[in-house]
Amino acid sequence: MGSGTRVHAKYYSVTCVSAALKARRPDTTPSTVRPSPCTESEYRTRIGHRLDSGVNTMNQLTVKNFGRPDESVDLSGHGHRNMVMLDGMPIELGEFDRGWRWSNDVKPMAGTDTCQVHHLGYCVEGHLLVHMDDGTDQDINAGDAFEIPPGHDAEVVGDHKVVLVDFGKAFDNR
Repeated sequence: MGSGTRVHAKYYSVTCVSAALKARRPDTTPSTVRPSPCTESEYRTRIGHRLDSGVNTMNQLTVKNFGRPDESVDLSGHGHRNMVMLDGMPIELGEFDRGWRWSNDVKPMAGTDTCQVHHLGYCVEGHLLVHMDDGTDQDINAGDAFEIPPGHDAEVVGDHKVVLVDFGKAFDNR
């Protein structure tokens, strides 16, 4: 693909996901717009892929299931985190049960006062309250996309579990 070649690849799935979310929570989902074609350079920037890297598998269809993860971590009996690797990057599905709190359930494993991981993700189910080191708090609810910088604690709010998909380590590849 040359640098002037126009591509539409990968953007149709974003449109489909957006339409599904709109049907689920029409009050909070922006309208779906078909993205415009872009050059290969713009495409690389938009998706964060390094097409010229040695780990790229874009020429190969890959499907993994969180039911058969590459790694699984028990979160002190209050949930678990399953991780699969795609294109050299981890994608995590976390399920956090009622009563889960990072400072109680993960801090002993992490060895830090607050979570020092940069998260980028999507909340599938539940209500999570994030407490930042600077004193600000933010609610994350089902249907929300989120970015959480390092330096935070978090807890499940209410009687329902929280389910998150975390692409946070994608920041390592920008």
